[in-house]
Order: sequence, then structure tokens, then C-alpha cells
Amino acid sequence: MSSNQIVKNTGLLYVRMIIMLIIAFFTSRMLLKELGINDFGIYNVVGGVVAMFASLRGAFASSIQRFLNYAKGSNDLLKLQRIFSMGVNIHIVICFIFLVIGETVGLWFLNHKLIIPHDRLASANWVYQFSIAASLVTIMTIPYDAVIIANQKMGIYVYVSLLDACLKLGIIFLLPLATMDKLILYSVLILSVSFFIRLITTVVCYRKFRECKYFFFWDKTLFRQLGSFAGWNFLEMLPFPQ
Repeated sequence: MSSNQIVKNTGLLYVRMIIMLIIAFFTSRMLLKELGINDFGIYNVVGGVVAMFASLRGAFASSIQRFLNYAKGSNDLLKLQRIFSMGVNIHIVICFIFLVIGETVGLWFLNHKLIIPHDRLASANWVYQFSIAASLVTIMTIPYDAVIIANQKMGIYVYVSLLDACLKLGIIFLLPLATMDKLILYSVLILSVSFFIRLITTVVCYRKFRECKYFFFWDKTLFRQLGSFAGWNFLEMLPFPQ
């Protein structure tokens, strides 16, 4: 990759970071105003799982990206497609584990341990279910992020990320028009944005990158390697006390 491309990619990522920080600042203030203190707090606690997986997308994507970059040196298309397929399989496993934990331990914790006003408990449960669905969609988008990053098409990554942030900001402008529970409506619209972003990312990847072709393939060694790398990246992201 040329030095000009490196500079361009770095510049795009910095622009993305600055714009997303600005959008996040206005999103938080406007959402607090529209939902109110109680519902804003409920969404941040119950629906915060979506934000968690969104922030960890890069950490998980980097594991698949590293293996794709290494395989590109051999110019073996089938090998690249196998790595991508295994990446998808791993994230299907992650989705299954997350769903089981979320619908058992997480649901119990929500209803028995969190202090939520009784009249908002039903809404909190709806938000929780929509948040789990949005998180599953986000997890399944990670292998496609890895393909984009591995091919150094940071422009696509930046534009899709900014579209995601802008759509979520746009949702808040619709809330004043709502006649139903704004907390539930906001969660439904966030899930819709997740589906839309997943659709765009998938279509772009399948059209532009030949390695982005899924077929059922299982390799224990590759599974351990990819899973181990993703696990260590995940641990690095955790806020352990110093």
C-alpha cells in the first residue's frame, strides 16, 4: 500500500472520529430532552448493550482482518473465502451464546435486580428485547467490516459509519411526532437502523470483494486461531483496573 493511501486512510479515520464525536454529543443531549431523565436512564442501562457491541466491532473485526491480510499474500481466493466463512461461523456461535445468556441471566437480572419504576418495567423489557436483536445484527455485521478493513477501503467503512450515526441522530428528530411510547419507538427504530446498515454493508461487500462469499466450512484449527485472537482483542478492550 502506498504512502499516499496510508495518509488518506488515516485522514478519513480522523475525520470519522471527529464527526462521530460531534454527532454523539448532540444525540445524547437531544435524546435526554425527548425521553426524559427516567426513560433516558432506562435506555442507557437496558439498551446499552447495543452501544457496547458497536464499540467492540473493531476489536472483533481485527482478528478476521489479520488472517485475511496474511492470506492475501498467497493470492489464494479459496483460502480467503474459507477464512471469511469461518469468521461468519464464529460470529454465529457468538450470537447463540449471547442470545442464551441474554434471555436467561440477563432477563432475570433486568426483572429482579435492576431498580426500574414498576410502570416502566414492561417498556424496559421491550427495549431489552429490541436491544438484543440489534446487538445480534451488529455482531453478524463484523465479518463484513473485517473484509472492508482488510482491503483498505476505509472510505466505505467511514461513510457507512457516518450514515449509521446520522440515521440514529435523525431518529431523535422523529420522536416529538410520536404518539406511542417514545422509549419503545426509539428502540424499534435503532433496530431498524441496524438492519439497514447490515444490508448496505453486505451488498457492498458481495459486489466489491470476491472473498466475501459464504459457504459452510468448518476447520477446528482455524476456529481456535480466530477465536483466540478475537478473545485476546476483547480482553484488551475491557476496562481492567490498573
